[in-house]
Amino acid sequence: MGRARELAAEVLRLAVGTITDTTVRAALPVLDQAVPESPDGSSAEVSSCIWLALGLVDKFLGGDGPAPTGLGARLEPRSIRGPGDRATPDILSAAPHAFDAIGRLIQTRRELHYGAAIALAIVFHAWAAGTSTPVDDLIRAHIR
Repeated sequence: MGRARELAAEVLRLAVGTITDTTVRAALPVLDQAVPESPDGSSAEVSSCIWLALGLVDKFLGGDGPAPTGLGARLEPRSIRGPGDRATPDILSAAPHAFDAIGRLIQTRRELHYGAAIALAIVFHAWAAGTSTPVDDLIRAHIR
């Protein structure tokens, strides 16, 4: 695993955990730790967070991973008002091909960044509810 992915995974673990436990707005300071570009590689980059989150959403909803079969049918979109509210439904409807559809998903980089994290949180919430597995356990095990 490369350093950029490790940093993105750290941001996403914290943000997705915060979204599932509280609210999207509470996760914004965590998501905002990612920067547009990190010349020295010391900070998570927005593009790495987007790439990782979309890849995981596609993997989990596409049946190629450890997620339960039919997980996409059990998603319960949350009422989202604020950053990420435009991108999240588009991401979930494009999955398991959201990464391939990135060109039509992009509204702003930040909107896509927030939306990808929210979509991943929705996936983990449905996974946890459908398997009686604590969401924090799923986040720790699968955001890498």
